[in-house]
Amino acid sequence: MPAVERFVGDKMLRRARVGSSAAAVAAALVCAAATAATASPDAPVTAAADAVIRIHGEDRVDTAVAASQAQRPQAFAPGTGTVIVTRSDDFPDALTAVPLADELDAPILITPSGEALDERVAAEIRRLSPAHVVIAGGPGAISAAADADLGAIVGAQSVHRIAGPDRYATAAALALWTITSAGQGKPTAPPDPKAMSPMERWEQRRDTPVFLATGLDFPDALAAGAAAAQAGGVVLLSKGEELDLYTQDGPWRERGYTQSFMLGEEGEVITGPVYTVGGPATKVLYGRGTPFAGKDRYETAALLARSATFFPEGVSPIAVASGEDFADAVVASGFIANQDGPLVLTKADSLPPATASYLASVASPETATLVQVFGGEGAVSPEVLTSMRQTIS
Repeated sequence: MPAVERFVGDKMLRRARVGSSAAAVAAALVCAAATAATASPDAPVTAAADAVIRIHGEDRVDTAVAASQAQRPQAFAPGTGTVIVTRSDDFPDALTAVPLADELDAPILITPSGEALDERVAAEIRRLSPAHVVIAGGPGAISAAADADLGAIVGAQSVHRIAGPDRYATAAALALWTITSAGQGKPTAPPDPKAMSPMERWEQRRDTPVFLATGLDFPDALAAGAAAAQAGGVVLLSKGEELDLYTQDGPWRERGYTQSFMLGEEGEVITGPVYTVGGPATKVLYGRGTPFAGKDRYETAALLARSATFFPEGVSPIAVASGEDFADAVVASGFIANQDGPLVLTKADSLPPATASYLASVASPETATLVQVFGGEGAVSPEVLTSMRQTIS
């Protein structure tokens, strides 16, 4: 059962539990914030008092539904709106969908791979009544049966699958869709590269900030997604400490998808500013980029959150999710990108020093801090929430 739990100061004031009631979730958020972003998903949420809200459900799929209900208490206006659907049981395809989710004000829902669409996801999409659904990932991630289920809800022509042969290609494809969807109000396919000249392909990507993070793990890329959304950028993936390379017919190793997106013929960056997020990605470009790399995933996320380049000084809503499992963090990153705030990470049983230090840095007597924690007690323990309350109070 999806739930929103609200904590203010040192005392729990209210717990709101809902089934499929979007209104109850919205009411809980309104209680937690002086201004809830229900009229405009991009409107910053400001807390009336220091507050910690837990958004969660019975499992990861249910938590995503709860987040969607909190983000969009009302259905989309007729003929508008997009929902992004990705897999619930692995992270690669979901890593780079956050900037597109922000561009389209789209909730991110998750469903098991290789199966029909989870009925809870189907029910939430019916409630939202979007004009479009974007599938992030190929048939191995979101099955043909789930694709058909989505088509039965919104119409087959309104389901857009964005995928490539691997996670690096999917990231590059999502990046191009993000660029071409800007200002369109709906998912917009990029032009066929085969019909474009090299100059046109260069112009397509020109000046786009790139956030490069390893595709071999999830934390850096998801923290990067919230920052990329604020910068009007995209997230691309490295293969650990190197760029991906793929081999075509013959003996030659050709450029991979990330490299082709970012670099010109002479190896110079052509897209715009480049930010390397995390140690592995920072080693890839050998100084050609602005690094955000802490000693661990928690410090890296906190460094991004502290950056005035992406999050100007002042209190923004903050999302916190587990740095030990990806599912809640995928949802949290998309949710907070639509609230113009950062994503920071925590351990299940203890608040990492880097995260605690960041939360303390944004708390002040003159302002109120709103922290939105994603996942149940198994993902983020009650003791960690207590630490957060003490840190921001």
